Amino acid sequence: MAMEPTSDLSVVMAALYRSEINCSVYSFWDSGWTAKLGDEMNGYRAISTMMYSTAEVAEWMTKEACEYWPTSGFAQNVDDLSRWVGDK
Repeated sequence: MAMEPTSDLSVVMAALYRSEINCSVYSFWDSGWTAKLGDEMNGYRAISTMMYSTAEVAEWMTKEACEYWPTSGFAQNVDDLSRWVGDK
């Protein structure tokens, strides 16, 4: 039975890191959170702004990472990222 993907941003970011998928998140007080997948040197694959909860950021990052990196460890373990990150 598949588990629901996590909305815990720290778990999602740790799993992205383990998969060597670069990401960043920052806030600007009245504009919510901005999240990016990719990096400045190699280019960003996805950017989203005006998200108002860390759960929303985690869900967006999960969806986009699975779309752009479908063969990554992240995508292969998306149903149980907490366990996968803990299995280092």
